[in-house]
Amino acid sequence: MPYSTLDLSDEKTVVASKEAPLLALKLWPNRSLPKTGFFYLLLTVWSLMTIPMLALVGSASFWGVVPFCLFTLLFLYLSLRKNYDDGKIMERLLVWSDLITVERVEVNKSTKKWEAIPYWSTVKLYKENGPVDKYLTLKGNGREIELGSFLSPEEREKIYSQLKRIIKSS
Repeated sequence: MPYSTLDLSDEKTVVASKEAPLLALKLWPNRSLPKTGFFYLLLTVWSLMTIPMLALVGSASFWGVVPFCLFTLLFLYLSLRKNYDDGKIMERLLVWSDLITVERVEVNKSTKKWEAIPYWSTVKLYKENGPVDKYLTLKGNGREIELGSFLSPEEREKIYSQLKRIIKSS
């Protein structure tokens, strides 16, 4: 599950109120291939590519095929590295009775912050007309921001129900 409750003892967590937040979530993209899987995938592709090349060892054709195999491995490695780097996006959602804050840390480590008062805020789940299925947004303070666009539709729905319940009670 690519979201969890936020550890408020962390010094990087911005605490805007002295009371404990009603909701504190940390959101991040799903990792379906762990780092060890990344290594084993490259090893498997390399192994499977060398099997047909064994018949060419000792011939001039072998050297004609080797650069294409190496290029394939390099391209696969660079693609997976880019995917891992893009997955470093993270969002922090904190909701108090008097304030909502969303902090998004981008791939390049830049941070975007959004704040609003829960009483004047609305949470929307666009089931069909959003850029992704079950598009989740928070609206308040003159802006509408997306929340958890990298999450699965089911996870966005869970967060929507939690936010809806908390904002209604504020």
